[in-house]
Amino acid sequence: MARFDFRQGIVRHQTDTSGNPTFLSPVSGGSQIALVVSPDPTVLTFAHTPFRNYTFQEQQSVNPAWLGPFVSNVNYWLYWDIDLLTGDRTFGHTLLEPIVSAFPPPGAQNDQHWFDLSTTTMKVYNGAVFIDKVRVFAAKYENGAIIVPFPIGSQVGINQEIDSGFILFDDEDKPVKKFNKFNQGAFITTETKIASHLSKLANFRIESQFIIAKAIENIPAFSPLAYKGPREIGLAKNTVPTFPAIGIASEDLFTSEVRGFITQGYVINDLWNWLVPAGTPIFYDSNGELTTNIPQTFSIQQVATVVDKKTIFVDVKPLIEYG
Repeated sequence: MARFDFRQGIVRHQTDTSGNPTFLSPVSGGSQIALVVSPDPTVLTFAHTPFRNYTFQEQQSVNPAWLGPFVSNVNYWLYWDIDLLTGDRTFGHTLLEPIVSAFPPPGAQNDQHWFDLSTTTMKVYNGAVFIDKVRVFAAKYENGAIIVPFPIGSQVGINQEIDSGFILFDDEDKPVKKFNKFNQGAFITTETKIASHLSKLANFRIESQFIIAKAIENIPAFSPLAYKGPREIGLAKNTVPTFPAIGIASEDLFTSEVRGFITQGYVINDLWNWLVPAGTPIFYDSNGELTTNIPQTFSIQQVATVVDKKTIFVDVKPLIEYG
């Protein structure tokens, strides 16, 4: 599950060792801007009406992403856009600083961006009326020369917990939507509650086994995780039963990174070589490592089951503390 503590903004981006953002880079003499996501992806959350939030993850660098030419001594605001018809992500820019307000800005100019707090929707003036958009800003390109990235967090002052899902596409690469005669209804996402006709009361979410949180320490991939604070995760160890395991890391996590982890489902690791029968329970030890050996002190908690030599099924059981 992707749950963030804010709406409308950047969730995560690449930084240097000092924490400075490095996900944007001028190219072609500054006439274009590249998106840099190697090795760390950029994650965005878009607010669209009070009940819809969309997540988008940039997994590959785009060079160039924002096309100029950009003129010196002119300010530009760079943004990501999700097309309400196709669900496609594109890049764009505007010469006008975006406005955040519960009321329409008076005397709006063409291409004025206004985040309407009364409907929690980004809108853009087309010269006659404001039209809905799904957009998040990346940076101000000051004087066409200096990149000033927007910070991580809400760009519109909405700091509340919200489920934000990835837009789903069918086998023809078309977004799946709730019905709307103009084909601009709500996108169906990995957070949308759905059900089959056999079980309409038992709603479920497609990615309910995948949760995002911030790491408070370096954690190796495929290690057991425990909540150490609100939306903060650390290594689970059986010697510290006050912090029981809640899932498994799917990749290496570094301090302060916001990443996803698995709470239920199959996990494959080519480096594993489980030499035990399928169905053998998996626990974790005092070093925070997965093991089929049953801990004899402090606590015991099953977090997974062996499927084959390189595969486990994550299904966290209640912790039992030794008396």
